[in-house]
Amino acid sequence: MPHKLRDLSEETSIELPSLTPARGDEPGFAAALHAPLADQDRLLPHGRRVIASVGLHGGSEFMVLDTVPPVGMQVYPAPGQKQVAARSRVTLTPGYMPVVRVAALPSGLRQTSGVPDGAGGSVEVTFTWDNGIDTATRTVSIEIPASEHANYAQPDGDGEGWSEVLEFDLGPIAPDGFFSDLSECAKWGEGVTLDTVVCFVESPRVLDCAVQEAPTQYAHEQDDAGAFTTPCLTDGAGVPLGKYPAEFPVQQLVEVADCTGGPLQALDVTARQVRKLGPCFVTWSAWDEATALVTGTEAAPVSFTTATLTNLFDGVTTAHSQARRGWSGASGGTARRHNTAGGHQVLRDVVGVVEVVLRVYARIAGATTGRVVLQAGPESRIETRVTSTTYGWVTQRGTLRCGIAADDPVTWQMYGALLSAGGGLRLDVLYVVVEYLAVG
Repeated sequence: MPHKLRDLSEETSIELPSLTPARGDEPGFAAALHAPLADQDRLLPHGRRVIASVGLHGGSEFMVLDTVPPVGMQVYPAPGQKQVAARSRVTLTPGYMPVVRVAALPSGLRQTSGVPDGAGGSVEVTFTWDNGIDTATRTVSIEIPASEHANYAQPDGDGEGWSEVLEFDLGPIAPDGFFSDLSECAKWGEGVTLDTVVCFVESPRVLDCAVQEAPTQYAHEQDDAGAFTTPCLTDGAGVPLGKYPAEFPVQQLVEVADCTGGPLQALDVTARQVRKLGPCFVTWSAWDEATALVTGTEAAPVSFTTATLTNLFDGVTTAHSQARRGWSGASGGTARRHNTAGGHQVLRDVVGVVEVVLRVYARIAGATTGRVVLQAGPESRIETRVTSTTYGWVTQRGTLRCGIAADDPVTWQMYGALLSAGGGLRLDVLYVVVEYLAVG
């Protein structure tokens, strides 16, 4: 069947018919129904979620040193050495594809068997798309030039590094055919899970590697009623129509051959946008530049060995505290739904809750079960269990307390524990993702 295309790469203005007030004994003016359709078509291009992030992130030192290596000691990565620094799994915003943005200082020295062996480094990112039927994989790489200082070191002196910060942008990155074939665009544009793996190869000095969603294009079969996240009332080039056809909203509930018009489709689009469009609250990696091993293959996990819930960050705190380190839940106020503050709405101006999906990349060691708890307070928590001895994603959906406004002090904290402890039993946590995902 023919596809309808919406070009999301740049916002296009839409001319609306002028409104004429309706008077007694006169039919209502149809153009009033065009405004919601136009607003729906304008909404989708305005998202730029960060879905993975890793780097120095304010740390005091890089894994890649600045000094002359001791003879015979492997203190720098070897040529070809690759370390996984971050993983994430998110539900892609419809019509969006990832871009990679890197800020780094020039790369450092390499060693082979303890002997200096040139310099260089890169960031390698692998994406895997899964639409529930098919999968597609692409790997991209960003080379970071070597330092020109002695020992391929960072520039010496306070603040001197700012003058040599390098920035790289790559993308949008999509499965083959996405930009050239509308059927491929439709195939990967809706209901897609994206797995991201960020690797540091050899000796890069990465300040921040951020994987971000970018609006690209959205396509759907035009006879597929009730399955659009934007109306797609567009011309052949995917640009919104200059004036919306008046007959769609008023003459038929839904067009038979072209389901992009009609009030029923407008209502379906509204429901889908509410359920699907929202922030990515947390993307966390256990990677630590200061403690990462140059011979390692992945970040060192945060481990839990007791049956008492313990804070992910400090390993000491056993109860939620707004004064302790965590993630801000204030932005959840922008994603609250009208019906998530209680049946009587009595708390809607006092406390907010937001629907989220918690994803944790973890494993257990030994015959036990791991507990991972995300808390916004003693009364607000989501818990998931880890039962596999092999690293993998575990998922739990629920609701968490959030802010009413963006400056409300709401702290989300994560805790881990074992159902049964002792005898070398352990829970290892490597990566965490929390994103908006409404139920129903």
